[in-house]
Amino acid sequence: MKKSFQVSAAASALLLLAACNGAAVVQPDIQDDSASSSSVMMDESSSSSVGDDATAPSADARIIEMTVTDWEFSPNAITAKQGETVIVRITGDEGDHSFMSKDLGINVTISPGETKDIVIPTDTAGTFAFRCAIPCGDGHRDMTGTIQIN
Repeated sequence: MKKSFQVSAAASALLLLAACNGAAVVQPDIQDDSASSSSVMMDESSSSSVGDDATAPSADARIIEMTVTDWEFSPNAITAKQGETVIVRITGDEGDHSFMSKDLGINVTISPGETKDIVIPTDTAGTFAFRCAIPCGDGHRDMTGTIQIN
């Protein structure tokens, strides 16, 4: 029992360290049955690069530049074709925020000055909401948007 507690305490400490270092948070348990089982790639660096060649976007990927500020995503509406490769390149302008879509299984934290790439799963048609999941002040409730996949 003592060993089990030590393992649990060590795991909790690692999670706390990851959160304090601004690591991207992916919550696969929030995907519903209609969401893709494909991997959602998040760049955990503070640059706009996608990362190594294994996660680099294909040449036909469409990149949508997005900024997040205190209390707004710009743009806050994304339209894509079903099956299209779409990457949202999100840059934090002010405040700590996140880009979260429960239906698409995405939850990425973004701090001021950071740029992260998010691959949007487009295999299922529909309208999917996204929002900021980090309480950030009076305008937090207004930090919403939609992803329309046709």
